[in-house]
Amino acid sequence: MKFTTYSSIEKRLKDLRLLSGFSQTEFGIKLGVSHAAVSDYERAKTKISIETLQKWVEICGFDMSIDLVKSNPDSLEDKDK
Repeated sequence: MKFTTYSSIEKRLKDLRLLSGFSQTEFGIKLGVSHAAVSDYERAKTKISIETLQKWVEICGFDMSIDLVKSNPDSLEDKDK
């Protein structure tokens, strides 16, 4: 599963949890949060931290890697002026 933007990560959290066979309650226990917090992450009501995302991915049996790439090199040059 490849995520390209922060918002696409939020949209995929539920799919990843369901693919792993967890209910929100079960997953919340493993993640150390309430089922309501799981729902908030999945609906993008609450932004997920990198640390929580890493734990989410690990609980689901996946590895996570992050690539840092310039999305628009020209925009970075404008900031220096």
